[in-house]
Amino acid sequence: MNAEVTENGDVSFESTTELTVEFSRILRQTEDNKPKWVEVTLDLIAWDMSAFQDGAAVEVESLCNLGKNLFDLIEETDDFKIIAMDGTAFRCHKVVLTATHCGFFLAMLNTSSNWKEKQQNEWKPEPGCSKKATELFRNFIYLQNISGLGENVGVAIELLHLAHRIEYSDLFVVIKKIIMGNWDGWLPLDVALNLFDDSRKWGEGSEDLKEKAVKAIILHRVKLKTSKNCERQLTSVPGLAAELIHSSITSLLSDSAKGGSAAKHKNEDVSECENEDDSECESEDDA
Repeated sequence: MNAEVTENGDVSFESTTELTVEFSRILRQTEDNKPKWVEVTLDLIAWDMSAFQDGAAVEVESLCNLGKNLFDLIEETDDFKIIAMDGTAFRCHKVVLTATHCGFFLAMLNTSSNWKEKQQNEWKPEPGCSKKATELFRNFIYLQNISGLGENVGVAIELLHLAHRIEYSDLFVVIKKIIMGNWDGWLPLDVALNLFDDSRKWGEGSEDLKEKAVKAIILHRVKLKTSKNCERQLTSVPGLAAELIHSSITSLLSDSAKGGSAAKHKNEDVSECENEDDSECESEDDA
């Protein structure tokens, strides 16, 4: 087994089993002078240490419990921080970040890593994440659910981009399900257009996001005609306008073939001017 844990809490492992074996070893090493958090953790997860002998696999439920229990003890035991765009620091544990099996964190926190984030015990996502998005990101790592997102589409898109940038597939899948599960009009026009552009670049695994964005753009097509921002994006990004036209026609034909909403789109424009400020719905003055 190649797992190693240093005094600074740096970890390196190749499997979930290695992680749990290493964590159990740390707990054993603290037996003589066991801090309170270790006692609480042991009581909560009720681990049978003999289960780790010979590299035995650990129940998934035990790992989930471990994440929840360590989350409750962050204030006492953290050794790393994730920094939001406004400077707010969210505490966490290196071992938990590594346990996500996200290649980004494995590279950052591996014992042989020389990343500055590892040396400084903190990481600030680039190009920056809002306080809310950073908090939900940290919480997801521990609890494996997104709680508190509500109707905040902006934060959802932030998390989607962050998950894609660091190749954190678990989070990407969850956020994608949230986006796909909401009605098409949940995505504002500018967000939908950006999502369409991004998803066409991401390629495999993002086709459904691209289709979702197209449906949202079709719903907001009245505003699309008057939006200078969208006009600039469509004319400045090579191939974007042509692909959007093709995708929109394909979507409408598909809906029509399925007895869907093509006829409805033809007769009922969705105008956001009734619910938004006039300044957002009117054409912008040319610079």
